Amino acid sequence: MSEKNTKKAILLGLGAVAAYKFINGDGIFNKPRFYFVYKAAKKYLSSSHPDAVLGKIIKTSGGASCIIYENNRQFMLSVSKAPDGTYIFHESEL
Repeated sequence: MSEKNTKKAILLGLGAVAAYKFINGDGIFNKPRFYFVYKAAKKYLSSSHPDAVLGKIIKTSGGASCIIYENNRQFMLSVSKAPDGTYIFHESEL
């Protein structure tokens, strides 16, 4: 295989990995994929848990969820969207 074809194959592979991560919302692509959920969760946490850190958001059957880290406590925050467009939050202890 020539050097030019090798470079093309490597770039194609890197592009495929980046596209896969974007679709799944991995790494730096998590916030853009779940932007509105992230924004609503940050607003909720700023009022009820100001020292909390938001983990990776994942899609669930009822909406989205993430792990919240607050001091020595961890809990799962489930976020769903009501028909009127408001977000509903539910905390579950881990």
